[in-house]
Amino acid sequence: MFLAAYTTDPRMLLTSILGAGVSTYGWLFFLEEAEIHTPPIFTDLVMRLRWEITHEQYKPGEKLPGTRELAQTHKLNRRSVGRALQILHEEGLIEKWPGRGWYIAGGHPNDKPRDSVEWHLLNTTRPGQSLPPTDELARLCGVSPSTIRRVINDLVNRGHFHYRGDRFYRNG
Repeated sequence: MFLAAYTTDPRMLLTSILGAGVSTYGWLFFLEEAEIHTPPIFTDLVMRLRWEITHEQYKPGEKLPGTRELAQTHKLNRRSVGRALQILHEEGLIEKWPGRGWYIAGGHPNDKPRDSVEWHLLNTTRPGQSLPPTDELARLCGVSPSTIRRVINDLVNRGHFHYRGDRFYRNG
């Protein structure tokens, strides 16, 4: 879209000469309406992490710094950092491991916290034995209590454990 205007103001005329040019027909000048597009503030972080991942500065399965640390380092808020990490996740470059954080994609599947917790629960309990409290299991496995609860619920649904009283027991 173009704007046409007639002016005797020298500042306006100078703006028209520098910005859009002057008509040869007098004081009539045209300014093109510019659409200004600024990229989101987290794109620099996305590009930097993408470059570091593809140029093997991080190894597969290696943990990325936390969102708080990335936010402080790159002078962003944590929400912007989270959006940047989500973009990299959608591209398949990183994985979110619940209760643990963000990791470079390509690590061994048994390195995932849920798999290691499941392995621990299935291989360290005998039939009829009760599980320790959730907080103790979380500390022992190095994951959050919510991850422990999700794994136990999954194992209950698959028939490996049952709930009786106030505890979970291994099925025989």
